[in-house]
Amino acid sequence: MAEERKSIIIKEINNWKQANLLPSHYCDFLLALYTEGNVEQEQEKKERTLLERLFFICISLSNFLLLPLTLLVIYFTEMNFTMQILLVIIFLILTVCYYLYFKKDHMLNDLYASVIMLLIFLVITVYITNYFFSSYTFIIIAGHCLFWIALGIRKKLIFLTIFGVLGGVMLIIYNFI
Repeated sequence: MAEERKSIIIKEINNWKQANLLPSHYCDFLLALYTEGNVEQEQEKKERTLLERLFFICISLSNFLLLPLTLLVIYFTEMNFTMQILLVIIFLILTVCYYLYFKKDHMLNDLYASVIMLLIFLVITVYITNYFFSSYTFIIIAGHCLFWIALGIRKKLIFLTIFGVLGGVMLIIYNFI
């Protein structure tokens, strides 16, 4: 096969791999087949520039600070209820954006962003429930724990399943003892 055709096919397979059109192990097999085992390792790990690393650190740090900021806004400020809920919803939207950003780059931080997103959602629903219907807080927290367990099983995330089970056990102990 002509070298030009091989290079075109290799570029297309790399594009398929980046766009997740085929599973990565299929693409790796095809790349090994067309390059005769000489797959270049440069595509495996891209070198990040200093500015990209600094941006990544700032984004990660701001994501991790959103949960303490949420608790600060809800429990330690004297703003009215509507303003508190509006700020916390903005924090929730930011965590969803961080999750989507981290998921796009296939980073490990998308797990941390999803956990922070779930915790902020728990805090806001418990706060709203306590404000309007204080007797239903147990049901809301139990629903969150069941959701975490189901999501952990579906996505095969052991830590999320464990958090859901531990939350449920602590809720039962707190409520019945």
